[in-house]
Amino acid sequence: MAVYLTDTSGVRKVTAGFVGLFHNWDFKGPLLETNEDISNLETHTVVLDDNKTTRTAQFNNDTSGVYNNTTDKTLLLYPEFDFKGTPLTLLPGESANFINRDGVQNDMYNDRFSSLKLVPYKSGGGKG
Repeated sequence: MAVYLTDTSGVRKVTAGFVGLFHNWDFKGPLLETNEDISNLETHTVVLDDNKTTRTAQFNNDTSGVYNNTTDKTLLLYPEFDFKGTPLTLLPGESANFINRDGVQNDMYNDRFSSLKLVPYKSGGGKG
């Protein structure tokens, strides 16, 4: 199980087996990668590879794109902490960029999520 935070200035690919939450549209900006449930997407601080440097970013109500780069997990994004509210569901391999075709933010989903859960994917049924 792991949670990683990366600061990206351009489009970055999400590690296989992880889901990625992007701070900015078009899959840019700080990227939070995880393969575990997160009950509160408030500020995350992680220690980088040199074991000295830390980086923080806020993802609660601040996610503008998401990619489920798993083959066996359904991603549930919840509008409230602790997995409450009606979730947005992304199946393995699906992504969502919370900006509409005209380049305008999609207010229905942009900056609206506070927790996430990964559940086993069941072919033909979505979540297990």
